[in-house]
Amino acid sequence: MNSNNTFLKMVLDNLVDGVIVADNEGDFVLFNQAAEKILGVGALELSPEEWTEAYGVYKADQVTPYPFGDLPLVRAMQGETVLGELMFIKNASNLEGRWIEISANPIKNEGEQIIAGAIIFKDVTMRVKALEQMSITGGSIFDDNEDISNLEYKAFSAHFADFRDKFSLLARAVQETDDSIVITDAKGTIIYVNSGFEKRTGYSRHEALGQNPSILKSGHHSEAFYKDLWGKISGGEHFRGTILNKNKYGDTYWSQQTITPIKNEGGEITHYVSVLKDITDLIERERLERELELAAEIQMSILPESLPTLPDFNIGATIKSARQVCGDFYDIIPISKDKVGILIGDVVDKGVTAAIMMARVHAFIASEASRSEAPGKILREVNDRLSYFDRSLQFTTAIYGVLDCGKREFAYARAGHEPPFLLTPDGNTQHLPYKNGMALGILPEIVLDENTISIPPGATLLLFTDGLADCCNSDGQSFGYEGIQNTLAGQGGKSAQEVCESIMDKVNGDQLNEEQYDDITLVAVQANST
Repeated sequence: MNSNNTFLKMVLDNLVDGVIVADNEGDFVLFNQAAEKILGVGALELSPEEWTEAYGVYKADQVTPYPFGDLPLVRAMQGETVLGELMFIKNASNLEGRWIEISANPIKNEGEQIIAGAIIFKDVTMRVKALEQMSITGGSIFDDNEDISNLEYKAFSAHFADFRDKFSLLARAVQETDDSIVITDAKGTIIYVNSGFEKRTGYSRHEALGQNPSILKSGHHSEAFYKDLWGKISGGEHFRGTILNKNKYGDTYWSQQTITPIKNEGGEITHYVSVLKDITDLIERERLERELELAAEIQMSILPESLPTLPDFNIGATIKSARQVCGDFYDIIPISKDKVGILIGDVVDKGVTAAIMMARVHAFIASEASRSEAPGKILREVNDRLSYFDRSLQFTTAIYGVLDCGKREFAYARAGHEPPFLLTPDGNTQHLPYKNGMALGILPEIVLDENTISIPPGATLLLFTDGLADCCNSDGQSFGYEGIQNTLAGQGGKSAQEVCESIMDKVNGDQLNEEQYDDITLVAVQANST
């Protein structure tokens, strides 16, 4: 065994290239003679943080010290492979400085654990100086017997300089783009990630290198999905698709991903390039839009397609939502030839949840209205159902009443809703008297405001949601009950539908370009004059 070690050391010491191996703690376990000769300094007992200063390692500008974390040997100790990196060495033993070309690789044990990093480098000072001289004088670096004129060389040099500038721009673009870019070898091992990958996934470059892209798996996709993906790209096909990934901290995000196989001149796949664009916000917006469309469909299915024709009465209604979907609703429920149920309500919520709650309350009331003509009993039964089934913080204000056309009476129960107004034939408006009442779905035992009123010929009953009173004009003044009362007072001689539309026109005119913050719904019940 000792003879083998001696022979190995002899071989390494006779190499013209420098070879250095350091374990995970930064201790040198191999430092051959060529390395000491090229660097001008031998193995020192220093921490990796001290290597840059001790060995005089600089970037290509020959001025900027090499950051500790970017040293090829440090990167190899962390699992990264480095190929052909140019560095400048200048120290007390090497005052003129030397250029070296260095490559690095991690060393792993049988369990694939990194136990050390290794670098191999060579002195390329003469080559670099020749290129520098060539760029200054335009001289040739070709042999005298080569038939290459100075003019041809200048053309080559110009093309090379253009290529170098474009390549440098491309490299910076790849590194700095906000999208994640990952390059793997043919086996799928990560050998490069850009800053966009680090920012989006939370994995640093050193954490990602040497890993498999499976570190981003969220568990959303099946193994068959990934098997099909690998089958396509390993067969030379491009992959394009939407994938739910997971970052270092366990948070998921959607990516629009493209994977491109890279082939050599022989047609063999050598690498894969993956570009991942974070589209989580786009997916979320599309989801919300679909929810709003669904909620709007639910709402439209609840609102009556047309209003009934009644003996001695006419009914009008209008609704204006503040958003795509509103929490207000109304309905006219047939009971008999001379009786209809009139419903107006406001769910204290928005979006799909409000639409579902709206549909539930409407269905409950419609169901109970087929069994009873007592509005108070109906709303209590509905409240019992909501209290039993509903576990959310939603609640609904509502008025449900039965209009008896023959008696010209409206018997109603009010569950925390806005009290109605009555416009009498002589043009006076009355805010109907009311008592305390509770919204539906708050407590199992509900307190309702129950009342029965007469609607004389020519009178109009106006039911509305709180959005009418709360809307503001351009000066920030709310319409309020006074605004409702004054506007309603001027509606004499108009039909129920015309009353609703006239009040809404007044509101729209007052608001001008001001934003509407709440939904507005109006239902008018008018007794014909004769």
